[in-house]
Amino acid sequence: MMNMKTFIKKIVAFVATFIGVMAFGAVPAMAAESTGGLIPEADATVIVAPDVPPGSTLYLDVEKNEITQVELPNGNRIAVSRGCTETVAACWAGGTPGDFQFSGSGAVNGNWPNRYDFYAGNLHADVGYYALGSNRYVSNISPYSYLHASMTLTGIYVYRY
Repeated sequence: MMNMKTFIKKIVAFVATFIGVMAFGAVPAMAAESTGGLIPEADATVIVAPDVPPGSTLYLDVEKNEITQVELPNGNRIAVSRGCTETVAACWAGGTPGDFQFSGSGAVNGNWPNRYDFYAGNLHADVGYYALGSNRYVSNISPYSYLHASMTLTGIYVYRY
């Protein structure tokens, strides 16, 4: 025969299970309704947009799955060229294939291997690079400042502002 304590414990366990099933079973339906669309899959690739001023235009290359350029609200775009010849432009120095210059303001993603020094030029800069198995970022490099890396890396992002 079941005593009163055991009976109450079983009822409490049943009620707790029922509430848990109802609560967690309702979450996806509520989330889909409140976001106005489907919930992305857990293993979906997420692209993190750069921190840019409101009103900027981001250019998405769907095949590469990356933001390839940012146009600031004033219409400025960053231009990438080979060699570092302008003292006001940013420069990412390195070995083969040579130095890369970044003129103007805005942001650009790329693949610049064998980088070791970054010069900000006349604007603030944020840079992204790939090293030691992961993407990494350095923000708020002051104008006319240098960033010296302790090893060669692959540049992936420059934002001048």
